[in-house]
Amino acid sequence: MVKGWQLFVIMQIAVVICFVIWIFLSFPVWSKALLEMVALGATLVALELGYFGWMLAVGAAMNARLPPGLRRGIVLPSIGLSVAVVYVSFSSFWFTDQMFKGTFSPIFITLHFLSMFVNFYLVWFLSRSLVAAEEHSKPSLDRVLGIFFALWLTMFFPIAAWWVQNRARRVAGVESA
Repeated sequence: MVKGWQLFVIMQIAVVICFVIWIFLSFPVWSKALLEMVALGATLVALELGYFGWMLAVGAAMNARLPPGLRRGIVLPSIGLSVAVVYVSFSSFWFTDQMFKGTFSPIFITLHFLSMFVNFYLVWFLSRSLVAAEEHSKPSLDRVLGIFFALWLTMFFPIAAWWVQNRARRVAGVESA
């Protein structure tokens, strides 16, 4: 199992790469050619799949350690991850096109809010599964919300992934570093 600091470094590199591509695309001298848009879209998909895929994997591993009465199905979080990745795959092209036109269609806004909802659900699934695996009982709302908000802030700077990964390693019985 990957150590917390290693996961943090990997995620931070992905965020920096995505940011650098976004900065290059914002210069007016760039043509906004298809290659640059594909590079940005592929980077965003890799970032989304890596980050939320990690959440799904850790959440599923913690969920598997729970007694049958506390387990939740992983079908809904898996579908949520799929929806989010498909949305991010197409939204970078669609968003940029609509941004330059100055309009946003109701379909785009609806899909955006659906993607945000499933992303929040994945964060909730991991938070709840981790706390339940640590306590071996139904988790309290305050403990779950603490991890939830730390992970939510991680969407912008992945420091909480380091902390959560080490907690998950402890529950799994792997020595932390």
